[in-house]
Amino acid sequence: MTRGRAGGPAPSGVTVIPAGQVAIAATMSEAELDLHVRGILRDVAAIGQLLGYHTHDSRASHPGFPDWTFAGPGGLKLRELKTAKGRLTGAQEDWQRVLKAGGADAGVWRPEDLLSGRIAAELAQLAGLRGAA
Repeated sequence: MTRGRAGGPAPSGVTVIPAGQVAIAATMSEAELDLHVRGILRDVAAIGQLLGYHTHDSRASHPGFPDWTFAGPGGLKLRELKTAKGRLTGAQEDWQRVLKAGGADAGVWRPEDLLSGRIAAELAQLAGLRGAA
């Protein structure tokens, strides 16, 4: 059983990471998280069908659009990357709300999602790999 921080069971659908990894997640920058996402994308794409797009220079783009767009046989995902304590800007919140209202799989990934395996699992599922969560 996965335990919450107070020793009780974790809420349904929540993955609790070990205390040592919480410290790592707390200090990981968005750029470091992005490097890990790129590595997972490369590894998953080598064994499954997966494409990822990240705008090279977002300063010339419409503000707030998610950092990453991923596509594979399992569908399409749009993800914003944030640090453990990073907050969405107003424009990012608007994009997330409108994308979700339109049925898009939009969301935010944080360092704890990397350490829990959530990012790798979502990308593997999107790539159509069997047994992926």
